[in-house]
Amino acid sequence: MSHTYTCKGNRRYRYYLCGHAQRNGRDQCPAPSVPAGEIERFVVDQIHQIGTDPKLITETIRQVRLQSEDGITHLAEERTSLQQQLRAHHADLQATASLPSSTKRVSQLADLQERIGTTESRLTEIDNELAALQSNQIDESEVTRLLAEFHQTWESLAPRDQARVIELLIERIDYHGQQGQLSLTFRPSGIQAITQETAI
Repeated sequence: MSHTYTCKGNRRYRYYLCGHAQRNGRDQCPAPSVPAGEIERFVVDQIHQIGTDPKLITETIRQVRLQSEDGITHLAEERTSLQQQLRAHHADLQATASLPSSTKRVSQLADLQERIGTTESRLTEIDNELAALQSNQIDESEVTRLLAEFHQTWESLAPRDQARVIELLIERIDYHGQQGQLSLTFRPSGIQAITQETAI
């Protein structure tokens, strides 16, 4: 669902619109739109509820750690694959450079240089992401405090800061219109990011 709004007179009404309904018409979705306030209150209440139940806190931390480990595994696999591609690109570059000069050779060299640059750029991104995931160890006591105080802290934040907190914590929110259910997926490094920011 995507956030949008409509204006009636001097009032602005915010709501979330189903992507399927947006693409194919509102009659194609059982719940084409949902008031923004309802979804946002639900999300905040769910985060607050986690903070009031020690078992939920423990399970949340376990899930975040699992997501982080999965992220490290996938990034490491991508890194290995890209390193192999990079070696192949360099070998192709050397082979192409030894060919007689021609327009085709120049074009091939330019293409290989671009591929090498793109691959190296992505490898740098992966190294940074891996370093962040590996260094951001979860402090269980800090997470417990954060979640327990979440509702109170949330109320003191400006709307822009509230949006930032949700963006850091939540990777996606799925709304199932027929069942009227919402499901939340936390970002693997979201809780670590929040505990490191004194904005909350």
